[in-house]
Amino acid sequence: MLGGKPAGITLIDHPLNPGYPSSWYAAASPLGPKRGTFWYLSPALIQPKPIILKKGESFTHLYQATVHDGARKPGDCDNEARTFASRKPDTP
Repeated sequence: MLGGKPAGITLIDHPLNPGYPSSWYAAASPLGPKRGTFWYLSPALIQPKPIILKKGESFTHLYQATVHDGARKPGDCDNEARTFASRKPDTP
């Protein structure tokens, strides 16, 4: 809910990402009475196996996050994922 109205976030993993599809890590840690909760969500890049880089090597992961009002219509996420998957990794 956002401002009393339904809202959501769609997270899409690019199929060219190393280890696709990515596992995800989600955590909620209470910070104490007046401080609320610390929420954390991240791709778990070293699951199910480690990523080993040699000196000077690097890697890139691509994800898309879309914030939307209300619930998604059937097929919206699939269409968005297909569009995202068709983009080349160096395309903004």
